[in-house]
Amino acid sequence: MLGWLLSRTSETVQICLLFTVAKQKEHHVKSNSEGAGSRSSNTVAGSLLYSSGPQQQDGNTQQIFTQQQQSGIKMSFQQEPPQQRPQQDTNTRKIFYAETTGSKVALWTHDLVAWRQNTTLCDRPVVDTPSVLRTPAGPVAMSVYDPTKDIWVSRKIIRTGDFDGNKRQLVFSLLESNPDVNFIDVGCNIGVYTLTMAKMGRQVLCIDALYLNVEHVCSSVVQNNFQNSITIVMNALSNSKGSVQLGVDSKNYGGTFVDEDAGEIKRRKGGTVTGDHYTSITSVIMDDLLQLPVIQNFKKPFIKMDIEGFEWKALERAELLFKTLDVQGVFMEWIFHTGKESGVKITDFMIRHNLYPHAQLTPTTYKPLDVSQRGKWNFMDILWLKK
Repeated sequence: MLGWLLSRTSETVQICLLFTVAKQKEHHVKSNSEGAGSRSSNTVAGSLLYSSGPQQQDGNTQQIFTQQQQSGIKMSFQQEPPQQRPQQDTNTRKIFYAETTGSKVALWTHDLVAWRQNTTLCDRPVVDTPSVLRTPAGPVAMSVYDPTKDIWVSRKIIRTGDFDGNKRQLVFSLLESNPDVNFIDVGCNIGVYTLTMAKMGRQVLCIDALYLNVEHVCSSVVQNNFQNSITIVMNALSNSKGSVQLGVDSKNYGGTFVDEDAGEIKRRKGGTVTGDHYTSITSVIMDDLLQLPVIQNFKKPFIKMDIEGFEWKALERAELLFKTLDVQGVFMEWIFHTGKESGVKITDFMIRHNLYPHAQLTPTTYKPLDVSQRGKWNFMDILWLKK
């Protein structure tokens, strides 16, 4: 049972949500018949705070209870079930996309010549671990890794139903106050931010280089019927086009990185970097995204970037994209750029495009940062906002 309590005295809505997530019995698919931050501090409006809680599963029912206060505030947290439940055993399940009667998942890859739709990757079965992700807009079904193989993201989601909750709340609130802003997720991993923003009804462009991550996002898209909300791109983003190798953090699939000039990344990760590569993948430049047919849905995007120290490499060839699109903000992982030349270059790039740095204070507040002190910014993430 996954439960959490959101409390409010005079300021915070009190909502009690109780989940019981069903385990399904394994089904035999019949062949040919069944479907196989004054600028000293800013506050974001529309906040919904939530806390972590343990997640358990029972084997029979799924129930969602919502309690609305008499204040007249109405919040509905309901999970829309997929059109047909996937096949699973007690711990893992094998998703067969052909079993669903919904539309296909939109997956694009660039082959150095043009963008092409990949019509096979999201159609093949993938073994995953079933879980539920809590978002400010309500719960979503989520496909995660075996928690013994992905000890940070997947394990925490399985145990608590949450990952990056405070950060997601900030991004969610920023989008909530701008209804015409959609979301570009650069380095989407298994889709924590992607699913959150899709649940609030936004169009999402989800970009990741690792096919294993993409398979899990495909699974989550299908389970939540997000085929019309989420578009996936499977390429690495860099400052040049070509073929690159992916380095792997053996205990954190989300820490997969482009193994090029990656000495600092390996030093930080230490012994968890195996020295092996999952695969090679085609790299493209961010400006290439302008040629995607769906880019018309992202004229005013908010961008999240988390590509394990490769953020500057990607931004180096993003001048045209930032000139063409009205980028409202960028939420970027910063730990690899503190005191580094890349941090100086990123700051110059952002200011050139009228985006200024802020640090998150709470799930709903942030403060501006002094650009002259950029070499001393010691934050996990930097929020760049249009002035």
